[in-house]
Amino acid sequence: MQKAKAPKQGGREKTNPYVHFIVSEFWAALTSVSVYLLFRLAGKATDTISEYLPVHDPAPAEFLSTVIHWGAAVGGSMTFAIVTIYQIVILAKTLWIEAKT
Repeated sequence: MQKAKAPKQGGREKTNPYVHFIVSEFWAALTSVSVYLLFRLAGKATDTISEYLPVHDPAPAEFLSTVIHWGAAVGGSMTFAIVTIYQIVILAKTLWIEAKT
């Protein structure tokens, strides 16, 4: 039994826009988690390095660590938000084009 082929669109096979959106959201979530983990790793490295340095005033190192940890939260969430907004625009554009044809 052969699989049904999707109609071609612009020289390539047409994909389901909803499946494309879900797959793109999956990759956006992985990217957001990667950004978050990268920042958290940098914050942990900052904490570890500042523990080993003979610093008399640890406040600047704690401030830097706090900023990096907040950067993890903001960076991860904004990455997901920006990619999601972009994907919603692409989905709407694709559905609009399909509705016109």
